[in-house]
Amino acid sequence: MRREAPLVAYSGDDWHGDLSKASTITFTPPEGSELAATTWNKTGRGASAFTFNKKGVWTVTLKFADNTTRTAHINIQASGLIIFVK
Repeated sequence: MRREAPLVAYSGDDWHGDLSKASTITFTPPEGSELAATTWNKTGRGASAFTFNKKGVWTVTLKFADNTTRTAHINIQASGLIIFVK
């Protein structure tokens, strides 16, 4: 049974409330997957679904309007999903 893709939250101002700020979310696939990185440019805040379509460790980087970033390493395994946030 396939589950829905997990939602990825974003905010341009680190959730401080300024909905005019933009953010960039980059999904970097596992090494050796031969997939290209996917980049979203979003304004405001919200959550959107992203399908992690290869097994392995994905790197997801959220870059705020002030150029600070948050990074997550998401390990997609055959039997489930493990999320490490550093």
